[in-house]
Amino acid sequence: MKPIFYFTTLLILLSLFSCKKNPEHLDLEQNLIGIWKYTGSGGGFTGKYEPADPAVEIILELKKDHTYIRTRNDEVIQSGKFDITRVRSIYSAHDEDALRFDVDKSSEVAPYIITINGNKLSLDHNAYDGISSGYTRIGA
Repeated sequence: MKPIFYFTTLLILLSLFSCKKNPEHLDLEQNLIGIWKYTGSGGGFTGKYEPADPAVEIILELKKDHTYIRTRNDEVIQSGKFDITRVRSIYSAHDEDALRFDVDKSSEVAPYIITINGNKLSLDHNAYDGISSGYTRIGA
């Protein structure tokens, strides 16, 4: 009788602990949620970096409920849902955290590898000749 009790207890404990989210994923999500101002992009065929046009303010707001709003000079140009996932990076050949916007799912656009360094966000298009876009955090 005792072995059945121990086995059942072990199964219950394993199922409880396996349902928790990965703490690294939670940290990434907490760091990612916020308001980000576009600073420029580079890469592609030329590899050239183009800073953001100072006359055009592009803002990306990522919310806790996994919705986002992208604005240009306070006008909404895109909105929807986003996912954080793991993908094989073409840059490192390892699995890395990536951001996928719902508009990209239907068009088979590759996700964006996420790099956060302090108040800087880099979204690197996970595709050959992809573009890397930079952002600076301006709000929580």
